[in-house]
Amino acid sequence: MRTILIHNLAGNNNRMFDPNARDGYNDPAIYLRERLHQLGYDLTTSDDNPLDNYERVLFYDEISVKTYSGWHGLARKLKTRLLGRPLVRDLYGEFMRAGMEQRMVLFL
Repeated sequence: MRTILIHNLAGNNNRMFDPNARDGYNDPAIYLRERLHQLGYDLTTSDDNPLDNYERVLFYDEISVKTYSGWHGLARKLKTRLLGRPLVRDLYGEFMRAGMEQRMVLFL
């Protein structure tokens, strides 16, 4: 089965697919995951997964791409210093540096 990563700021560790979330909030993501599974794809959150084995990456809303610019970039730098690691993964930058820009999709 081919795998697609989905990158967002809140649903890591596949929390965005939890059916017990408040008032059906995750229902669209759950439906998307189930439909892609029917088509032969496994949809999983990006977390710390390496890029090598992924068909595509879906950036879930604009903020998941823009996190590393402007004020968000400053917040990332401060949190990296405090926590010793970035709070949010720069998956966009990783895909660009790997020359995999043709595999990226912005999902609005």
